[in-house]
Amino acid sequence: MFSVIQEMIILLLNMEVCVLYLGKKDLQELLDCKDIITAIERAYDIQDKGNYIMPDRIHIHYDENTLLYMPCVIESSYATKLVSVFPENKEINLPVVDGIVILNDKSTGCVNALIDGQVLTAIRTGAVGGTAVKHLSKRDVKVLGIIGCGVQGYYQALFASCVRDFDEIVLYDSYGYNALFEETFDNITFASSSDELVEKSDVIITATTSYAPLFETENVAGKMFVGIGSFKPNMREYSDGFLKNMDHILVDTPFAKDETGDLKLPLEHGIISESDIQLFSPKFLEGTVFFKSVGMALFDNTVAEKLYLKAVELNKGMKLEA
Repeated sequence: MFSVIQEMIILLLNMEVCVLYLGKKDLQELLDCKDIITAIERAYDIQDKGNYIMPDRIHIHYDENTLLYMPCVIESSYATKLVSVFPENKEINLPVVDGIVILNDKSTGCVNALIDGQVLTAIRTGAVGGTAVKHLSKRDVKVLGIIGCGVQGYYQALFASCVRDFDEIVLYDSYGYNALFEETFDNITFASSSDELVEKSDVIITATTSYAPLFETENVAGKMFVGIGSFKPNMREYSDGFLKNMDHILVDTPFAKDETGDLKLPLEHGIISESDIQLFSPKFLEGTVFFKSVGMALFDNTVAEKLYLKAVELNKGMKLEA
């Protein structure tokens, strides 16, 4: 079986030297949830082995907005994501997350691809959630709950449904619901509150930009939670009481405990200790589980590379002059 490096060398030798632009439509046509989850699992393996270079991402915050600069180098390529997060954009019907990903050849430094950062971020974050559901949830879960039903909530539901056969997907969002939910799923229902959703669901995924905990119910025993919304030290989707009820708290990256208020604030207040937090590993854990993701450039790199290789193979995307 060819390695990723061998695949890239063969593809590059058989194509004209050019930069490939992959836009929203290209990425949607290339999307295979199982393939992208495989790319996320590869990223975790690379992280575990330490075969990567990933500086701390640069955050620029002003008002409620955030600009992020996220580079990463792996054995076969390097990727840089420039992304903006403007939460108030939802009020004027513009994307909350936007940006671009630049994928470079590891050996030559040549730019292989420019990739729509908004869609790639949604895809890879959805796949991070789906990967957690795949390995940490019980196989017989039947009800998926999504709090925060914009673009990211949709991709969380899409990838979670790829790895588990849910009878019902329950939605709650005080701002409205992305039309893709009803276009894609025929098993959705709507909760009247976040508490109702949590009590009804087996797997709960939160995808909001909230600064305050989203629910109060303590009826959480035996459930699995995925938090992907809070990415600043003062943002929170989960309460102190919630964390006290967790049997396991997992993170996608070691720096998650410093970047998200869901962990940073409870750590500072002594609600939990660092020994309560473990790095994600693909093994099932009994009890009540909370997986917290803040994302990392390593995910963007492996997913961008996967999509680029598939685009070259299938002749997708727009070729730009080098």
